[in-house]
Amino acid sequence: MYFYYNVTMLTSSDFYKKIFSCKVYKISIDAGCTCPNRDGSKAYGGCIFCSERGSGDFASGPGLSVQEQIKAGKALVEKKLKGRSGKREGKYLAYFQNFTSTYGDLNNLVKKYREALACPGVAGLCIATRPDCLGEDILQEIAELSKNHFVQLELGLQTASENSGKFINRCYSNEDYQDAVKRIKKAAPSVHIVSHLIFGLPGEDSSDMMKSLDFVVKTNTAFKDYFGLKITVLYILQNTRLAALYGEGKYKPLSKEEYYSLIKAALERLPEECVLHRLTGDPPKNLLIEPEWTKDKKRVMNEIEKIRELYLLPIKPFNMENLPQIVNLVEDMWSPSSGDRAFRRLYVEYVVRHNISENEYHYELAGKGGLVSAAFFTRKGDACKVDEWFKDKISSYSDELKEVAQAGKIFLDYMDQKTLSYMKEEDIKLSLFVSLKKGAGSVILNRICQLLKKQGWKKLYLWTDCECNWQWYFSHGFTLVEEDNYKPYEKDGPYKTYIFSKKLQD
Repeated sequence: MYFYYNVTMLTSSDFYKKIFSCKVYKISIDAGCTCPNRDGSKAYGGCIFCSERGSGDFASGPGLSVQEQIKAGKALVEKKLKGRSGKREGKYLAYFQNFTSTYGDLNNLVKKYREALACPGVAGLCIATRPDCLGEDILQEIAELSKNHFVQLELGLQTASENSGKFINRCYSNEDYQDAVKRIKKAAPSVHIVSHLIFGLPGEDSSDMMKSLDFVVKTNTAFKDYFGLKITVLYILQNTRLAALYGEGKYKPLSKEEYYSLIKAALERLPEECVLHRLTGDPPKNLLIEPEWTKDKKRVMNEIEKIRELYLLPIKPFNMENLPQIVNLVEDMWSPSSGDRAFRRLYVEYVVRHNISENEYHYELAGKGGLVSAAFFTRKGDACKVDEWFKDKISSYSDELKEVAQAGKIFLDYMDQKTLSYMKEEDIKLSLFVSLKKGAGSVILNRICQLLKKQGWKKLYLWTDCECNWQWYFSHGFTLVEEDNYKPYEKDGPYKTYIFSKKLQD
């Protein structure tokens, strides 16, 4: 039996490496299939974006046997597989990519799957298909293969909008997709399911695309297992119905900036069970009309990787050695106007330490360059032992500066107690939240919210004031609980304070 359930990763490269302990390359194979929305059983013409060869434009071709296609595919990637030294060991996955590779004569298809697995170096199968083309007969054959081999089934959902599905001539429903996932997991629990989504379909906005993503996540996380995801921008290829729409001025492709923004939004929503197989496609240049920016594959891949890097950083317990970096970040914003630099920095360090309670809910996001973001949380009843530390540190300063420090302490305690008064025992407070890199704040907050949700926490609370970017929370799922003025600080006008909450459980 083939097991891989203890694998923990987010990239397909690492996912395969955990399974096979080496580098893995896919070899695209054409099984000679078609699609039910091409041959007339459901419709003609296929999906409006599909080329004459389906999505397998890089396969060797149906004129060759499976063995011959694998041999040709190996020749194309052999140098990459062996690396600069020429000695690196690796394996291959036979990728039945063209059209619907479970649609056809059952015996013929199974024969081709087994022929691929019999080839030297082939460690498993990847089979691209449709949710409505997984009958019990073919599914049982795949289940049997999965008992001794790695098997990956790729479902071309593309969108969860039923209207979009009809427009692109998909010819199956969301219910078909949900049913397929359930039946796969029941018949062959070890099969790795990868879902395909396309961003930029005609008539869809960002909300539609995020709903499609949420639909995939909800369907697959129900099984408490890793699931795969492929996302690509919609390509306009020659001799497709989409190309005709574009020529008539009825479709505008996504710009690079629009697509990257969507990818960031998508990454923020993905759970840790998701394996990222692809965030951009690889269209055949000889057929590509638009988007033009996708032609520079190397540049796009590098830019996508930079975006993805941030979302793949591990969340770790906060390292107190990184505390000075947080103080450096917030020093100018939180420093009092009184005293010398040493006093002001000490005061800011106190504010930071004040938000680190005696619990294990302190997290950081750190990369090769050091700390990227940090977040500290407090439960009802948690203690913080910073006051004695601060009292000792400030003992040598003047009474005037001690009064400044005491005023700050009173404000922090007041807002903490006010926020805690809204909370129940099953709620938790975000005490401090800082980001040293643009975009990192939303990354760590989203991922920790997922963690807190799994731990059973019901609501997340926080307080902030007018000196911080309080509007940010409205765009990240928070609701304003209270807005007030803190009168002791109203020297130059109202000093606004805000308490927010966010539901963690549906």
